Amino acid sequence: RKFRRGGKNYVYKAGKYSSINGDCTQMNKNRSFLESLKCAANGICFALKNERNLRFDFSAMLTVAFFGVFCGLNGAEWAVVFLAFAAVIGAELSNTALENLCDAVTEKYSEKIGSAKDAASGAVIFCAIMSAAAGIMIFTSEGRFFRAVSEIFSNAVYAAVFCVLLVLNAVCLFKNNRKD
Repeated sequence: RKFRRGGKNYVYKAGKYSSINGDCTQMNKNRSFLESLKCAANGICFALKNERNLRFDFSAMLTVAFFGVFCGLNGAEWAVVFLAFAAVIGAELSNTALENLCDAVTEKYSEKIGSAKDAASGAVIFCAIMSAAAGIMIFTSEGRFFRAVSEIFSNAVYAAVFCVLLVLNAVCLFKNNRKD
């Protein structure tokens, strides 16, 4: 039996109520690999919709990847760049999951929950700083940065795409999505 309360969907199974996200219930294991992928996609979409920092991380990732095309990165350098993307996005998704779980447990202030949230945020910042350091080493070696900028801005289409990506970054960084 399914019902909706307070903007959330619930299902009654085995004598218990559980929240539903699409077909992804909290109480049951996914029955198939495709169902697991669907639940993972739901989680990413939820986080992108609700977390400004994750939207910024994704837009920055697109910008760095676009820029990387013009820097002539080799396979190992692309691998480091994609691992850096994965570290930051993974940390941000984990932070979002932990914050939502903590908020579901209690709305009252708890020093331990506050410390857990702070540590998760610290993990995101740490991954972002280390990823930026790796990116600086890769993108500034051998004069790549200035050659890439020159190549991008010598073509109007490339320059327009790059500028749109920069504006997208700024919008994601400064637009607040909270409805408090």
